[in-house]
Amino acid sequence: MFPKQRREEVIELRKVHRLASQVIASRTGVPLGTVRKWLKAFPLTVEEKRAYWLDANNAKGPRKRMSAEDRSNGKLLSSRKWSEENRRQQSEIVQRKKSEHRGWLLSFKLGLECSRCLENRSACLEFHHRDPERKTLEVLTMVAGEMSKDRIINEVKKSDAIFSIYHRKLHGQERGRGSVAQMERAVVF
Repeated sequence: MFPKQRREEVIELRKVHRLASQVIASRTGVPLGTVRKWLKAFPLTVEEKRAYWLDANNAKGPRKRMSAEDRSNGKLLSSRKWSEENRRQQSEIVQRKKSEHRGWLLSFKLGLECSRCLENRSACLEFHHRDPERKTLEVLTMVAGEMSKDRIINEVKKSDAIFSIYHRKLHGQERGRGSVAQMERAVVF
């Protein structure tokens, strides 16, 4: 939480100096999202926004363009060349990390069982949030996004391990697709 003085400083930079949110965030050290939230009541005009973006783009200098000759000779700009050379390696690193994260989740689920039917095969278990209002993210989304294991465990603590079929039935009921009993009669194991 930022002190009231910091908020007042941010608002003053907008009101008096008419600075863009990105500039204010970099000058004050306040996160951009917070700056934008504080400045909702003090928007820039279209002309001010246009002037800011023109200045920002011109400050970077002209873009380096490759000539047709350079492209045909296989010459690439240094950053593009690095990207091309390392794309496969970076992709492999990301895939390895995701695989490690998924493996960790499977091993984490090894000691769990369904709260309804005592199913204990980790591949069949999903996490159902007891209180949807307290849900931050789906556990699998957190794993795929490579969030920290502590954050994932905190999210799991808000959930029950449940057999995937029952999980779908519960969400079907929440969406008005019939009762759990009706769905159980319709599903054959």
